[in-house]
Amino acid sequence: MAKRPAWDRNLLVAGILTASMGLYHFWLPAQFGWGDELAQARMLRWALLSINTFFSYLLLAGGATTIAIALRRRSWDPIDAWILMGMTGFWALNAAYQIFLPMPLPPRLAGLRWTLLAFAIVVLLSYARGLQQLRRPPA
Repeated sequence: MAKRPAWDRNLLVAGILTASMGLYHFWLPAQFGWGDELAQARMLRWALLSINTFFSYLLLAGGATTIAIALRRRSWDPIDAWILMGMTGFWALNAAYQIFLPMPLPPRLAGLRWTLLAFAIVVLLSYARGLQQLRRPPA
């Protein structure tokens, strides 16, 4: 596998942004009042909140793992590659989903649609640049 620099700036950015989005997602249901909106549909409320909790944790764990890979001072191994390809795929799917099925936001939050799409693209590009290190031959 390719030799690495002391740390990878692109992957560090990707990991920090991914973990930050995971932390934000824990708060998201309260911000958008999901519990209030679904008070009568208890099973749907439980399902939505649990899926969001698990998703938030996976984003946080994926970001933390990316940070650990970015800061590790050894050569790449296949597990690093699989983790980073999975995270890159996640952000590619996230951006594509936002483009083809945009979130239905109220008019007062319309600008958030572009902010979230830009965020996904920045993280995707950071992962993609970090993955380019895998393709470089050892120095």
